Amino acid sequence: MTRVQGGISQNGTVSAAIQNVVISGGFITCTGSATWSGLSIGDLVDIYGVRNNVNGANLGIDGVYKVRNVSSTVLTLEVPDSSFTPPANLASTDCGGGVIKRTDFRVSNIRAFEYLRERVEFAPRPATDGGVAAPVNVVSSTGVNVQGAQGNNSATVPSPLLTSVLGVSSNPTAGTTARQQQTIGTLIGVPIVKPFSIPEADWQTPANIGGIVNTTTPLQVKEAAGAGIRNYVTAVDLVAEALTNATDLRIREPDLTCSSQTISSNTLTVSATHNLSAGDAVVFTASTVTGITAGVTYYVLTTPAGTTLTLSATRGGATLAISGTSVTATFHKVLWQTRIPTTGRPAGQVLFQTPLRGSPNVAVLVQTSTASGAGAVHANLQGYIAP
Repeated sequence: MTRVQGGISQNGTVSAAIQNVVISGGFITCTGSATWSGLSIGDLVDIYGVRNNVNGANLGIDGVYKVRNVSSTVLTLEVPDSSFTPPANLASTDCGGGVIKRTDFRVSNIRAFEYLRERVEFAPRPATDGGVAAPVNVVSSTGVNVQGAQGNNSATVPSPLLTSVLGVSSNPTAGTTARQQQTIGTLIGVPIVKPFSIPEADWQTPANIGGIVNTTTPLQVKEAAGAGIRNYVTAVDLVAEALTNATDLRIREPDLTCSSQTISSNTLTVSATHNLSAGDAVVFTASTVTGITAGVTYYVLTTPAGTTLTLSATRGGATLAISGTSVTATFHKVLWQTRIPTTGRPAGQVLFQTPLRGSPNVAVLVQTSTASGAGAVHANLQGYIAP
């Protein structure tokens, strides 16, 4: 009916002797003469013959204890249950003594072949006894370590996991990929359920009070957001009066320039980092490059480096053939464009379910591609800032 668990003998001493004892908070910490082996958390042991090395005095702690923790030469013990009185605190004391493991049985595989009206009861353990919990082994691994009291954006998963709301009045510093983040809220703890950002990161600005009239000069409607921070456009309120000339309204970024250069391999070199990606739409406002026409929309095909790009006449099309020596060009990235006929456009709002995403630390501008003549175009943009 019984078997010895793991082949450990029923009684016996373990691998080390006690060399030092500290008692604090009811826990006995024993430093061994060697690494403790043959013991596991929850085992019952006797400590015997614990005497002061200096004067041979009995430290009065001999008795039955339960293993609370064991690590290398450090063994921590506690009283088996609440019916035992924990020992009084004791400063670090060099001593001698032994540790004896008590009988360790586990009953399993019970079969009853004859009914004898037997009654079996399981006595509940005290609520404070760690033995009532499921066995847990803490092992090292190459995965994420579980530790306590970790801050937001930590590589270590906190224990318990973060469930609180982080009160903020501005966007937190951008975190690192694959990090746990807290839900953000107001400074009084109300969770923010806006789809994109906290209220303090929102912005909105009209194109101008009188509208854009008979000009192709771009107008800045939102300044650059700061290093590493982008402007996002979520909506535009648009209305246009009757115009003499039909035009396109563009939401765009500031001009990029190409200084005097000789074109090689159909590749254009920009004077500064362009932050462009394949598929981005660009319009040239001026160009001496053979193969590029001002006012025509082209598409970025490749970006071999942060300051170079190739173009295509259609998105994902063939490489645009360009050439020239000592050429210059000015162009800009177009985030969004819409046509406004001579009959104007009634007041309405265009919502961007996927916000228009600007480049890092770059302003937002609006522009009519053709001078409208009579009539004005009014645009009011809304958005937010974020990495």
